[in-house]
Amino acid sequence: MSLDVDSLFAGSAGTDNSPKTPSENISLAFDIGHSSIGWAVFGGAGGYHLNGCGTVVFAESCQNQKRAQFRRTRRHIVATKSRIRRLREVLLARGVLTADELDALGNSHPWLDAADVLRGKRLLSWRELWNVLRWYAHNRGYDGNSRWARSEDAAGAGADHSDEQEADTEKVKKAHGLLRQFGTDSMAETITEALAVDHNTAKQNGGRVKKSSRVYFKGFGAAFPREIVVDEVRRILEAHKFDAAANAGTGSGLRGLDDAFITGVVGSPKITGGEKEDWKIALPADWSDAQRKKFLGTRSARTYEGGLLFGQFVPRFDNRIIPACRITGKNTPSKHSAAFYRFRWMQTLGNVRVRDKIATAGAGAKEEYCKEPRPLTPAEIAALDTKMRAVGRMTQTEFKNAVREVTGGASTRQLEGTFMTDEMAEGLVLDPALATILSIPAWSAVYEKMSGEKAEKHRAIWRNKVFHSKVPTTLDDFLNWLKQHNINIEPLRAAAGDAAIAAAAKQSTKSSRKRRGGHSDFYEDNDDSDNENPATGNPANFGDPVQNALRKAEKIKYAATGRAPYCTEILLAAADEYAAGLNPKRAPAEDAAAGAEARQVAPDQSGDKSPHSIPRAAAHCETGTRSSTASRPTDVPLRTMECGEFSPLSPSATCRAAAGAGTGSAA
Repeated sequence: MSLDVDSLFAGSAGTDNSPKTPSENISLAFDIGHSSIGWAVFGGAGGYHLNGCGTVVFAESCQNQKRAQFRRTRRHIVATKSRIRRLREVLLARGVLTADELDALGNSHPWLDAADVLRGKRLLSWRELWNVLRWYAHNRGYDGNSRWARSEDAAGAGADHSDEQEADTEKVKKAHGLLRQFGTDSMAETITEALAVDHNTAKQNGGRVKKSSRVYFKGFGAAFPREIVVDEVRRILEAHKFDAAANAGTGSGLRGLDDAFITGVVGSPKITGGEKEDWKIALPADWSDAQRKKFLGTRSARTYEGGLLFGQFVPRFDNRIIPACRITGKNTPSKHSAAFYRFRWMQTLGNVRVRDKIATAGAGAKEEYCKEPRPLTPAEIAALDTKMRAVGRMTQTEFKNAVREVTGGASTRQLEGTFMTDEMAEGLVLDPALATILSIPAWSAVYEKMSGEKAEKHRAIWRNKVFHSKVPTTLDDFLNWLKQHNINIEPLRAAAGDAAIAAAAKQSTKSSRKRRGGHSDFYEDNDDSDNENPATGNPANFGDPVQNALRKAEKIKYAATGRAPYCTEILLAAADEYAAGLNPKRAPAEDAAAGAEARQVAPDQSGDKSPHSIPRAAAHCETGTRSSTASRPTDVPLRTMECGEFSPLSPSATCRAAAGAGTGSAA
């Protein structure tokens, strides 16, 4: 759409070169991406009239993709060198190696030394272990930045990395294929097997053990998941842990390698890469505060999280300036908040349109529906909200069935286009913590088994713990919390065990069916991801499914990322308006008309069991009182495709009250 800029401004008195002043409040909105910029101009009374909008798309020659790639490479090299330097300082401070030994060149096969330790063949000296740690500093495994995974909008840079993510996913699948092909569970062992090099079984060439190969391993294009690499490094360090009492005179273990060193280098096992201040644990206890601050730098120490080997600095997009609400000017909350989930869910219900069933004569008559769709009534919205609160999340099929149920069998064909994208389907999540609990068999069994006066309170506490926890949690954590509060957890453990055994048996049957199909190419993904240990990515051992269920750390599922478009007060006020059958995106006059129309189809209070009786619906359809004006107005630029990222809300009565009668427009 083209925009006549001169029409936005009124000419002031004077010559043509004299400055012009705006004749009304003008607001400019920009959506900046890596290859395009979307823009819109708002003006008029209150600044909510759309004067024009459009998109500027950049040609490929204008993009800085090559420069960005070089910049990422430089940053990766700098980060790797800094990681090795910090490990060197810790080892030097612990006195396990001299400066010359730390700076000396290592051998060319650290992966082979690591594989020997993982197979229990031998232990390494400090010089060999340092060479292995340096190799892992260069090859830490792929994690897709999972610690701070964000959507495009949350990242702030607006870059579309979908192609890169798909390529990375393929590399991870190939790595899992290599693990299955060679029957290994670590990166070092897989490389050794793929190169056909081994200290014991390798061919002898002139009395020398073969430590090299003509196989080009990088040609496999495999990227091992970070969880697998973290697990194998922890196993290598654990094998060399020194115990002064047990190892006195035996020569086993390495002096200076203790639990504090392992946690400080690898991080705690609760979260991949370690928790926020794990890196401090590896530092010598006799270091002064000045030395500790100097180690990473006063500023860097506040933004570094995890262990020295697998930790990293907080990305800028996770530590960015919090945007202000475009209506009130207050800070916007995270999308992972109760206010945003309720707003998004109610907005989804507000966009639903159904066509009522018309009463027909005869049992075998063809079902007929009104031609004009209508919005949901407040009673129907409340009924759907009650169903959602019981499960936390619905699939599209479950949602359509629920809509048909509460509307007395109305047609849901209008919903086919409502969930065209993943972003729109995310609107079917109200309580991700509850949905996570109910999606795990053992957790769900415990959740349903809880009884007593405080059962509901304990369920709410559990949901709250899962919702706000920044690290994966285990079922054991919650059961131990209940035990500390004098709750008998034995029946809960039994219920969890029964559910875990049943789930393991079902999964085993499912996996055996897949394996019977067979795959000759180990690069292909055999879709055995459900049969893998989520902590390491290795094939799971279901020998003790009960312990797996109790101790397996789970992340919250279905959580939203990024910042909400409005402040908490506006989100809740808009959600209440949706619940009342109103639309906060309409002007007050249109909202009042829509509200009156919605009230005309309110549930019959005369004893009808259905939300609205069929005769009432049929009469409405025949008289035509449900007009198409109930759908979204065409003059308001909505972007509901992005789940809440649409044009400014109209300042209806409720929003005005929440905003303190503020009518400022968006900048």
